[in-house]
Amino acid sequence: MKIRSLWCAIFFGVLFFQSGLSQITNLDYQIRYNTTTCHWDCYIIINGGSATSASHRTQSNAQYSIVVPTGAVVTKVANFNPKQNNLNYTGTIPTVWSEGSRIVAPAIMPGSDFYSFTPSLNPTSWFNNLAAGDTIKLFSLNISPTTGCGSGIRVFRNGIDPPSSAPGMGGGDFSNGYTLGGIAQRYRANLPQVNPPAPTLNASTTCSSGIEIDLTASSTACLAPLTYSWQGPNGFTAITQDISINPSTSANNGQYNVTVTNARGCSATTSIQAISKPNAGNNINGCPSIQYNIQGNDPNTGSWSPLAGNPSGATLTSGRQWCSYCRFGQYGKWSLFI
Repeated sequence: MKIRSLWCAIFFGVLFFQSGLSQITNLDYQIRYNTTTCHWDCYIIINGGSATSASHRTQSNAQYSIVVPTGAVVTKVANFNPKQNNLNYTGTIPTVWSEGSRIVAPAIMPGSDFYSFTPSLNPTSWFNNLAAGDTIKLFSLNISPTTGCGSGIRVFRNGIDPPSSAPGMGGGDFSNGYTLGGIAQRYRANLPQVNPPAPTLNASTTCSSGIEIDLTASSTACLAPLTYSWQGPNGFTAITQDISINPSTSANNGQYNVTVTNARGCSATTSIQAISKPNAGNNINGCPSIQYNIQGNDPNTGSWSPLAGNPSGATLTSGRQWCSYCRFGQYGKWSLFI
């Protein structure tokens, strides 16, 4: 009996030791702007350890606090993890994250509002297996308006943002904390947030006439509409997406700069060199054995080349078109390219 008891003690001791090794040791918070839903998603990122046993996957007390510019309306719009009744990995209903506390424009920081969110512990909820490197979305918020490219929206910073005793905080403690499968604190820090992205820009010029610039600005419906601000040579300004200056002169040649801003206040800038298309004058219809002088202007330098499809028998030298031989009624057309 003593031998069996010793064996049981060793067996359960090993199980307990292995179980201890499999706990989550620490995790971080991060919020990300979702360009598909237009919401802010709140995540935990597992840094160390793992959780495979039911006890270590169990959601315990937690607080997830957000700071926003004062006056912004914050609404929890969706829950994702952990799942209720997920002991055996069959849960489908997310636990409910609810607003716990709210402080608006406290005296210590009047330009900000503070919100905290906590998970319901009844019914019990569990995560699926967790491992270092996992990124888990807990819930999503609608924060309106989102301006300044998300400036002023962030996760509460423990030890930096106002404590409960600070003027105007009313005793409210917004410190972040996360426990999982017990009472040990697993929260470590905040990762840099992912703000709305700036537009992606591509500018190109065409050679149809005058100064023409085509701008492609890539964005999503959540970031529309886009606004445009152009500046260029000769005091040029515009607020259109594309540019067309026709007629144009050499005074319009140079660098054109555009800043594109989306509805969330994120901006991108690009530049492009554009040159006014030259004026080659009217087409010339040539007769046999007659020399013609063809002259472009603004600018009047460049090189000439025959237009594709001209009849044979003509030569082109030093900017002059010489029709050395062709039958009566035949003629050629030429264009200037700079």
